[in-house]
Amino acid sequence: MGDKKGKLTTVSCVTIMMGAMIGSAIFSLSGVTYAMAGPAHILTWIAAAVILLIYGLIAAELACMYPVSGGLYVYPREILGKTRAAKEFWGWTSAWAFLNTGIFGAAFSAIYVSTYLGRILPKVNEHMVLAAVIACAACGLLNIFNISFVGKVNLILVVSISVILLIYSGFGFTAIDSANFAPFFTQGYAGGAGFVSAIPNAMLAYGGIVTLVSVSGDIHEPKKTIPKAMILSIALTTVLYLLVIGTTVGMIGTEEFTANPSLQYYPLYAAIDKAFPGVGWLGVLISLSALLALLTTLLVLIMSVANTIAAAAQTGFLPAFLGKYNAKTKTPVASITLSTGLVTVIACFPQFVTEITSTGAVAMVVTVALLSYTLLAARKQMKSSREDFHLPGGRMLPVTVVVVLLLFLLLQPIKAIILCAGWFLVGYVIYGIAIWKGSAAE
Repeated sequence: MGDKKGKLTTVSCVTIMMGAMIGSAIFSLSGVTYAMAGPAHILTWIAAAVILLIYGLIAAELACMYPVSGGLYVYPREILGKTRAAKEFWGWTSAWAFLNTGIFGAAFSAIYVSTYLGRILPKVNEHMVLAAVIACAACGLLNIFNISFVGKVNLILVVSISVILLIYSGFGFTAIDSANFAPFFTQGYAGGAGFVSAIPNAMLAYGGIVTLVSVSGDIHEPKKTIPKAMILSIALTTVLYLLVIGTTVGMIGTEEFTANPSLQYYPLYAAIDKAFPGVGWLGVLISLSALLALLTTLLVLIMSVANTIAAAAQTGFLPAFLGKYNAKTKTPVASITLSTGLVTVIACFPQFVTEITSTGAVAMVVTVALLSYTLLAARKQMKSSREDFHLPGGRMLPVTVVVVLLLFLLLQPIKAIILCAGWFLVGYVIYGIAIWKGSAAE
């Protein structure tokens, strides 16, 4: 990470991370948090941004201390494990938690492709599952042939979606009803503590904060650039999110979402439809922007899941053929096919979208808490140089993050915790089989 010859500047890094963060969440999950917490979900998104910024900076410090490819999923394996079995346990736990968030997040995006497309072409609403399957298949094929939104295309996407969200906020500002903000803390169905229990859902929107760690070798002066870019990108993204969220609260009351739960997943369109029923083009613009964001998120998550599966296969945890990369396309075809299939299967059950969302949120809490604990352990084992980036505050921030996130788990729906526990149970069965086979082979 000490190489100063990387091509990516601070501006490039900010663009990359904003592209990873400004996706489907603001067009969908903001409605979920609004229904849970009412107007107070504005605080939810601020708190989530702070937690994920700390998460990103923790990853940046680990990358300085332990510059190794595989980053977020290798750190727990190498730092927390003493024996081979222990190393594999922590590495697999981290990877398996990410797979939950990635697969469930991709399925969520696929499910709501038809929701926003249906705002433009109403008949699509009658074929929600079919639209999700087609979206998954299309994004899977794009990944297999290594066609992705990168470089200048990424910049155009970020700027376009940001401009549309600013247009939405500008129009919405003229229709704000201050009565929608009172009472501030008790309107959501989760009660006065709703703005706290909704934080894990909002955290999903900022997961792209760690994108740069995996490409640190391409960044100019990464030890300086990565922390600076993380702070700038999450600050700009949060300001944009707060403009959109605050405007939505002003245009449409919480009771609209609690009375009609389906509105939770297209809050921006619902707000525009209520405040400006005669301005059809604005609803179409929002729908097109949301559709683009959903498909982009789906594309990125399928590849992220596939790369994680491929890495696990290369270490012997999964069948070897899943870790092979095609010589022409340079992509793990089998892993992409598997990840696409898993996402597609889950997306075929839109009636369970609430469980999909909440389970992914619980897994995100586990991921962030585990990396925070990993940093605490790494500081005991390794000495970093003066040139390395250091998370300010010593042990205070990572310890606080671990404690707060564990408390968040107590506020999550029991069904989500049980489902997530079941997910990890399956993962540990796979772990046990892999360890047993490895021991038998030895």
